[in-house]
Amino acid sequence: MDTTPYSPKESNDSDIKNGELASYDLVGSKVMRNFARLISNVGSPPIVAFVAVLISVYTPPKTGLTWVSMAFVFIAVILPIFYVVNLVRRGKVTDFHLPVRQERIGPFFVTFITGIIGWALVLWLDSPHALKLVALINVIQTTMLMLITTQWKISIHNTAITGLAVLAIYLLGGAALPIILLIPLIGWSRVYLKRHSIEQVIGGTILGLLLVLGAIFYYGLPA
Repeated sequence: MDTTPYSPKESNDSDIKNGELASYDLVGSKVMRNFARLISNVGSPPIVAFVAVLISVYTPPKTGLTWVSMAFVFIAVILPIFYVVNLVRRGKVTDFHLPVRQERIGPFFVTFITGIIGWALVLWLDSPHALKLVALINVIQTTMLMLITTQWKISIHNTAITGLAVLAIYLLGGAALPIILLIPLIGWSRVYLKRHSIEQVIGGTILGLLLVLGAIFYYGLPA
């Protein structure tokens, strides 16, 4: 039997200390969650796709943002965003990031169609070679992600950011190496937010690497 005299002061001090620790844990958890959400939003596939277009048009001969490149962005990136936003507003999907695997199939199909149209546009108008490469990668990635998602919820975020890192290093050289750091950071955010498992993040990373390397070796850049 415990014969230690009861001390109200000691009990209250302990309760206060435990309460403060719980409060700190709650605040820390909220900060980490907000940080993870920020990383996830900034690294979302539409933003990554737009950055890829920017890199392509500022690769020699550096045409800059022409009406063709902006038309491609509108068709292949903006239109699918409008479609998903409309689904969210109508309550057809959970949220913009489509956390439920089955919710991703329809948006993938729309993105595939708009991607094909965008790719045809840049080919028809004889756009810069790097932009053609981006348009090709967009179609290949969307196709593979759509097929895989029918069976498994692979990470779109990590597929996109890994593909961007490979493409940027190929087009810009060593200056683009820091982009590699975003791969584990975005992967961590998706796992922390419980949107993906570690395996799904790794799968997306491998897919992004292989698809973009394959497109580069097949299409490449002119000498």
